[in-house]
Amino acid sequence: EAIQQREAAQRVALQALRDASATETVVRVL
Repeated sequence: EAIQQREAAQRVALQALRDASATETVVRVL
């Protein structure tokens, strides 16, 4: 269960990073 939780946390962190970099790119384009 701990491993599943860690994998889920990693997935959430990766998604957040992706969203952040996408937002940064949009801001740069503007």
